[in-house]
Amino acid sequence: MQIKLQKNYLNYKNGVLYYKDINCLDLVTKFGNPLKVGYVDIIREKITSLKAYFEKAISKYSYQGKYIFANANKASYYSENVITAGTYADMYETSSYIDLKIVERIIKNKIVDNKKIICNGIKDKLYVDQIIKMINKGYDILFVIDNKSELNILLDTKFNRKVEIGFRLNLPNLYAKSNDLGFDRFGLKEKELIDCLKKYKKNENLVFTTLHFHQRGSLYNQEKCFENIEKAYQLYSKIVKDEPNLVNFDFGGGTPYDKINEFDYEKYADDIIKLLKGLGKKYNISDPNIIQENGRYTVSDSCFNIYKVETVKNSHDDKPWYVINGSIMTSLVNTWALKERFLFLPINLANNKLIKVRIAGDTCDGDDVYFYQNSEKYCIMPEIKKGETLYIGVFGCGAYQEILSGIGGIHHCLNPEENDLIIYKKNGKNVFYKIRGSQNEKAIFKRLNYLKVKEMKRFKIKK
Repeated sequence: MQIKLQKNYLNYKNGVLYYKDINCLDLVTKFGNPLKVGYVDIIREKITSLKAYFEKAISKYSYQGKYIFANANKASYYSENVITAGTYADMYETSSYIDLKIVERIIKNKIVDNKKIICNGIKDKLYVDQIIKMINKGYDILFVIDNKSELNILLDTKFNRKVEIGFRLNLPNLYAKSNDLGFDRFGLKEKELIDCLKKYKKNENLVFTTLHFHQRGSLYNQEKCFENIEKAYQLYSKIVKDEPNLVNFDFGGGTPYDKINEFDYEKYADDIIKLLKGLGKKYNISDPNIIQENGRYTVSDSCFNIYKVETVKNSHDDKPWYVINGSIMTSLVNTWALKERFLFLPINLANNKLIKVRIAGDTCDGDDVYFYQNSEKYCIMPEIKKGETLYIGVFGCGAYQEILSGIGGIHHCLNPEENDLIIYKKNGKNVFYKIRGSQNEKAIFKRLNYLKVKEMKRFKIKK
């Protein structure tokens, strides 16, 4: 039995786990525990490496279109992540009013360059008004139309310049489980989209440049991915003959990401370009630009959590429970919501005898557990000897988990949030910036309205 290090940014030295060149055990000693760590520079690595793989494949197959990397902010809204991704990505992608306001703020203050912004999602009035306001101010925006009502708003709007638009195509969900609907609510069915193409020219400032569809990156299956791409491409090939400004083929939903194992992105890029080159020849059209909206891929590896094993409890079999000083349900929402796997590894004691264990959070909920690291339902961890303390790291948790759990909010059993550490590079050296300590009693009392006695008395009931 051995610990498998499937991620190339992890390695052990003398029984201690290193993330890149960082001693994870030292982080606990210096910055507290439980600890949430964000390592910003890996975002740069992820973006630049994927772009390089696609550029290599484009050259290999003499593909005439460009590869365009758009960062999907929604995966992690932390400023250090959005700013780093925005620096190296080719475009920004937003999905809400506040999301767009964030991009406006960092561009306006010259924190990042003024690049194209793809405005996606189902758009309420606040979001639409902000898009229109920024277009008229001169921001470079691609408005992706999700439904007919959004197009009608644009048709009735006076713009002082040309406005790039795209249409989102609704495709069947090939990844649906047997009890799922098999379709979702986003985008336009093919007939609806064709109807919209007849109408958009009523506003002479609207320029149709992009066909968009959603490719579910986190559930990657090459056969299903290629089937989706060809369905969308077939429609693109019909439309483009009558739409000279249509040059972008946007398969949003992102690049595949595996939390446990390293994925071969060079082969993936090669396969995608080879497929698109073949489809271009099949349908006799010019190669379109490729846009990918990457969120999970961009930030997942940039964040990891560290917990201490507080208690070892005997189980009903030979696999003891390792109970950590935190909540798996709270910090890793997708473990129970979507049954996703995360990479759990020992931070120290890796040279000890290895045993099969199950890991549990310290809340009162029976579902606050994790043991499906593999199909046999256990994790491999060091045996803890008397007087020893084991720390456990959870990797690949940089996308969506905090957003879904509610940063700064109230959590199950009032578990406090972790200490929060950001690591970034300055002049080639790591800088350690602790942005906040563990959530304290005062913060929790304030949020629940227990802090001020006067406020509590407001609800006092006289019998």
